[in-house]
Amino acid sequence: MNEMGADEGLPELPPMGHPLQKLGARLGELLDEDQWAECERLLLEGWAHDVIDRKTGQYWRENSDLEVWFPLTAEELERLRTENAELRHNTTHTQPSPHGAVD
Repeated sequence: MNEMGADEGLPELPPMGHPLQKLGARLGELLDEDQWAECERLLLEGWAHDVIDRKTGQYWRENSDLEVWFPLTAEELERLRTENAELRHNTTHTQPSPHGAVD
């Protein structure tokens, strides 16, 4: 891929070594100028389209805590843990004694 993207206001190029760079180089060898221009535009549009996914992946790798990504689920999980702990506490304190009386 060349500098054409900057002239048209298209996004930055994928980093060197990225598969789209390799694909672009190979298409440049195989296609005539008009075909190449169309393919280059499509490759750059594809790269721009995926910017949100790349950022989301970066954020996930930096912090994949449940509270960040699924706050309602995290709240519900905490509520259920608290409820479970209370039930366990109540169960262990209301067990019948060996003499038949409730503790």
